[in-house]
Amino acid sequence: SVAVFAYLHGSRATNTARPTSDIDIAAYFGGHPPKAFDVLLPADIDLLVLNGAPLELAGRVALYGRLIGETDP
Repeated sequence: SVAVFAYLHGSRATNTARPTSDIDIAAYFGGHPPKAFDVLLPADIDLLVLNGAPLELAGRVALYGRLIGETDP
């Protein structure tokens, strides 16, 4: 499944990160989204799969996050 768009969110997006802060990525996938634990990422990268995420959390990502990539529709 391909990511349709991805956001950087959390402390790195709001310029409040410390040197030990992880990198929070939120992505929306077309088709059947992978489960976050099915994606192999370095330990300091946290993936939020927006498909099925709570609306309040997805809204915060959209409001405060930074778009870092999208595919053409």
